Amino acid sequence: MGIIGAIIGLLLGVYVMWLVSRRKETARKARMLTAAQRGRAMEALAPNLLEKRGFRVLDDQVERRYAFTVDGEPQEAVLRADLLAARGGRRYVVEVKTGAVAKPTNRATRRQLLEYFLHYDVHGVLLLDADRDALSTVEFPVRPTSHSRIGFALGVGVGAAVVGAVWWLMR
Repeated sequence: MGIIGAIIGLLLGVYVMWLVSRRKETARKARMLTAAQRGRAMEALAPNLLEKRGFRVLDDQVERRYAFTVDGEPQEAVLRADLLAARGGRRYVVEVKTGAVAKPTNRATRRQLLEYFLHYDVHGVLLLDADRDALSTVEFPVRPTSHSRIGFALGVGVGAAVVGAVWWLMR
């Protein structure tokens, strides 16, 4: 009877562990679903939060595609911004976040905002923390490429040549 009792106890233990893990997984899925539902609800409130700050919402869920290459192979990425808004003649991409990721210092959020800044034709990027009703303007310093430095140098050279020619002709 000792071996049969041990087997029954073992099977009962495995069954209880399975029930506990299943319950934890169900709770985790419920929390995730709740967070997603909450995020959608906050996105629906975002236009009102922006309008009370003087912004006009131009569009929502705006897609942009851009091309890049990986080891010489062409790839395509699709971006989807929550909102496009305008104020004072300037256009902005608006990302609506809730919870811990609603901070520009959050690595994933910051990278997402940078990607929006680079690929949407806007003046800036706004991060709306819908939980706190806080709006942050996020700016990225853009370094000139080597092509723009060459263009600048060429412009200075041409400008100097024109000034020299005008000076020489006026003597």
